[in-house]
Amino acid sequence: MKLDMKTHLDFSGSVARKWDSREDMYNAVVPHGGVGAEIGVYNGDNSEKLASIVKPSKLKLIDRWMVIGMPDNLRDDHLARKQNVIDRFAGKCDIEILDMSSEDASYKIGDQTLDWVFIDGNHSYPMALWDLELYLPLVKVGGIVMMHDFTTQISAGGVIEAVWYHLNKHGDMEVLGKTREKNKKLLKQPTIALKKTIHKKIYKTWW
Repeated sequence: MKLDMKTHLDFSGSVARKWDSREDMYNAVVPHGGVGAEIGVYNGDNSEKLASIVKPSKLKLIDRWMVIGMPDNLRDDHLARKQNVIDRFAGKCDIEILDMSSEDASYKIGDQTLDWVFIDGNHSYPMALWDLELYLPLVKVGGIVMMHDFTTQISAGGVIEAVWYHLNKHGDMEVLGKTREKNKKLLKQPTIALKKTIHKKIYKTWW
């Protein structure tokens, strides 16, 4: 179920821009003190913001920093990022670092045990949809799903397409709004926030 660019723009444009930053969104909609997960940790900057603002009782940081066949220069960079995350959160028993793929990590988390999830992994359509459909069953009804880079400017709008497909296929989430984020190069990088409204086991029939 592929979208053309007009449909991408129509759908993404219909989502209200409610927050100027992710921090504003965290304060507004993310349950404080609950159990959360972040997919795609990178250097841990967003993880630190989540931990500081939301103060989760448990935060699972999921990233596979290393990929087989990665060039040596990228390998060194990713190992440094991984070590930075380990050092940042050393000794914090409320934070669990899962150095593995999002799929492997999903098997370690029970159904309806997460109060929220922040998804910022591979932004291609199939992989963004894969993460969404893996993790939504793990979120409680009423819990929050956030997907970063909800834009046509990254991976040809893969995150937009994944959200659009899932909403039309399953109808088990409510769109709350999106942020107005931009990076240092002024590239738009909004995050969309959704609330889970129905619990059902999603089987990967699209795979």
